[in-house]
Amino acid sequence: MKRDELLKGGLNALLGGSQNQTQGEAAPEPPTAPTDGAEASEEIVEGTPEEEDELIATITDRELKEALRKKRLEKRGRPRKSAAYRSREAELYTRTTWIMRRDLLAKLKEISFRETLTLKEILEQIVSEAVAVYEKKHGELKPRDHRGDPSSLFTK
Repeated sequence: MKRDELLKGGLNALLGGSQNQTQGEAAPEPPTAPTDGAEASEEIVEGTPEEEDELIATITDRELKEALRKKRLEKRGRPRKSAAYRSREAELYTRTTWIMRRDLLAKLKEISFRETLTLKEILEQIVSEAVAVYEKKHGELKPRDHRGDPSSLFTK
């Protein structure tokens, strides 16, 4: 019974109020944060999602169980942007990954800070200038579809 009371107190703290308390009950005291590293081992450590699911499944109060599940799933994943923003951005840009030396990245970040530009803007300028130099030397580039036809791979 004590664990259920602690979970209700934790839920009330998460949701910002005393929703399930009656007038006669006292609010649970919030745990005090350790002031130094000596007491840090006594803190509750969050478990894996599977462990959290198992713990939630052991709760007998149905309302509490549903509230905890809802709160746990509330803000998962990457924040969504509006559809209009995504459709405009999708026309021009795509996500990609760059691998580069740390010292060069640090210098790019410093340029970005000094010039109040984003890394995206700086990299776009650098790549567009590099492509322009290449096209001046070798002629205009026309991107082609380089996909092959897999139907002819294993025929005689």
